[in-house]
Amino acid sequence: MSITPNSLRNKRKNELKEIASDLGLNTKGLRGELEDRIRIHLESSEINKHDEEENLEDVSLGKVTPRRSDRKKSRSRSRKDLKEISSHPNGDRHSSDEENQSVSSESEIKVIKRETLLEDSTRYTSNQLTFESSQQEVAVNATYRTPHTSEDSDIAEPSNTRGLPNDRIFRVNTVHDSLLQLRKNVSNAHTFCKTVICLELAVFLYCAIEWNYEVTSVSIPNFFESESNEAHIYHIRVPDIFILLEWHRFWRPLISFIFYLLLLPLGFSYIINFEPQRHVYSPLAFSVFQYIIFSVSYGNFDWTEDVRDFIHENLIYAGAGAGAIFALYESILAN
Repeated sequence: MSITPNSLRNKRKNELKEIASDLGLNTKGLRGELEDRIRIHLESSEINKHDEEENLEDVSLGKVTPRRSDRKKSRSRSRKDLKEISSHPNGDRHSSDEENQSVSSESEIKVIKRETLLEDSTRYTSNQLTFESSQQEVAVNATYRTPHTSEDSDIAEPSNTRGLPNDRIFRVNTVHDSLLQLRKNVSNAHTFCKTVICLELAVFLYCAIEWNYEVTSVSIPNFFESESNEAHIYHIRVPDIFILLEWHRFWRPLISFIFYLLLLPLGFSYIINFEPQRHVYSPLAFSVFQYIIFSVSYGNFDWTEDVRDFIHENLIYAGAGAGAIFALYESILAN
């Protein structure tokens, strides 16, 4: 037996409770509340069925695909109406004005749904047209350029005017950035001071270790001088590794060089820093203190004589002075 909103008026309260429990509604409240609750549920279900039939007709005609959002909206509104009915504290029935308002709101819902369906259909057709036109534009325009805004108007993305692939452009940009970073790391005072120290250490080791062990001799004929048939003899020598066992000839000058010309100026550069950043390695302070320490100790202490046996003093003065000038110039440019 089908239940209609008009047949609810002749039902008793117990029958209305049974109907509400079958429909999954709340069975509490007065008879009027139960009747209104069941009536609104039946009307909302009829509206949903009518909308589904209209959507199926549209789908069969090939107009618009049905959407679940409309059904969810109608269900949520019907649930809100049920909550409003159950939330009345006095349990009185709604007046005829409120019933008329609910009917008018339901009619408005139908009109809004139809309007949204029409808007969706027009939007779908317009999207298809714009998609086809955009495909034609992409086929014609092979290059691209990002739109500029007011904030980054000075920064423009280079367009692919030469027809190069994007992966090759990315590789070129990566190599360019790496070269810029390499130039930034090489052309600074820190790298210059490290290079000077490595050069002085290489000169020290080359002069301290003698190459006096002859391994073999190679004779190379002289092809350029036709008159003399004599061949040039080249002696292949290896370094004397036994000097590593001698303290006075190798280890004492090396330790003096590392301590007085490397560690001591480095410590002073951390303590007394001429730059704004304190407790940081300063190439300017390092070069200045290296120059001062060697010039003050020259002729007064024995370690300078040990170092001078393998490194000329002009090389030390030139390295320290050039490092100080380079660091000072870099700090002036930074400020």
